[in-house]
Amino acid sequence: MDTDPRAPGDGCRAQRLELIARLVAHQTATTQSDLVTLLAERGIQVSQSTVSRDLTVLGIKLGKQAARRRPAAHAGIPAASWPTVKRLLVAAETSGGIVVLRTLPGAAKLLASLLDAAALPDVLGMVGGNDSVALVCRTPEKADHLAADLMAALAG
Repeated sequence: MDTDPRAPGDGCRAQRLELIARLVAHQTATTQSDLVTLLAERGIQVSQSTVSRDLTVLGIKLGKQAARRRPAAHAGIPAASWPTVKRLLVAAETSGGIVVLRTLPGAAKLLASLLDAAALPDVLGMVGGNDSVALVCRTPEKADHLAADLMAALAG
């Protein structure tokens, strides 16, 4: 079974993973069945077993049990997105008011999408490439704080 979200030639899968992460982050979907229905409404026909595999790739658990055990948000990122952020993020460093996030190869756009959905108040905008995301923060101090929070949460 291929559980690599960066699998070559599978642009539909990458888009589906991004959409699933957004639906869960916004608490639109709380069960796999919800996700199958919401994806179908958006023209994406998948089985519950496909959704289950996608959730495993993203590191997301759904249901009442998972909701009770969800960690608090880190660095302003919703708790539901945090497992995915931890899987994708490799490093964070700053230069002035810019935070550069290094990701696994091919994972930057998914990470940028999750961060964009989080609507971080200190981030003015971001650009995701192949393996890095540049976040423009309101001040250099806010950039330093965000990068430090992300790296501390990864280490913990």
